[in-house]
Amino acid sequence: MIANTENFLAVDIGNTHAHFGIINQRKILDQWSVPTSSLGDDLSLWSWQDKLKGKKLSGCCYCSVAPSVNKVFERHLSKIVKKIHHLNCRNIKGIKIQYPKPEEIGQDRLANAVAAKNLYGCPAIVIDMGTAVTFDILSAEGYYEGGIIAPGLSLMTHYLNEKTELLPKIPASEIEVPASVIGKSTVAAMKVGCGLGYAGMIESMLKAVLEELRNSSQEKVSVTLTGGDAGKLLQSNLRVYDYEKSLTLLGLAIEFEHQDLTMVL
Repeated sequence: MIANTENFLAVDIGNTHAHFGIINQRKILDQWSVPTSSLGDDLSLWSWQDKLKGKKLSGCCYCSVAPSVNKVFERHLSKIVKKIHHLNCRNIKGIKIQYPKPEEIGQDRLANAVAAKNLYGCPAIVIDMGTAVTFDILSAEGYYEGGIIAPGLSLMTHYLNEKTELLPKIPASEIEVPASVIGKSTVAAMKVGCGLGYAGMIESMLKAVLEELRNSSQEKVSVTLTGGDAGKLLQSNLRVYDYEKSLTLLGLAIEFEHQDLTMVL
């Protein structure tokens, strides 16, 4: 780890929201989110620039799955920090990639993999629970091997409401692993089906991935949960695994350390 005591900016640009974090020595000092659309809109710059005014930052590392905002974002960001690194599959240093089409891997998933390798060790599995559920797998040698993509909790609840006339729309924020598996109302039954089904889907996929990894390596496999819906499953069988809410931001910070080290060497 580089002995840098300056604060650093990490930004995870998603499809709907961009997550900002001020980090020092791999500790998140402050974090907040803004609509992704505001990053590419000159009229909305206050929503993220004001938060950074007066802060001394050594640089910024960001990942993005919304390329339409990147150019405007970087143009304005360059007025605040001089050293900007946009993480992608071609310049990543924190992991090696063994994947047929690396450009298809989401940049946030690459940042998660960097964090998992450096914080928890390899072989590793990262389960990110957002709009989609993604599994990212690293081999014992630290290679990014591939993953799984499945529907997220909000998609489950939205689809039930959209494709039926009588089932109500339930916010994903109200779904969790239930104490009882027998619903006593339509809403309760839907919460059981989504909450228990969501946890069961993830547990089933994880079991299959763990078996495959253990067949190829005798080393202990690290499993890390992250994403907005991961906290809902801490009462399920998944509670035995590591949980890091801000894994992507930490991965960006660690990747920036690797980039700095390369420049120094």
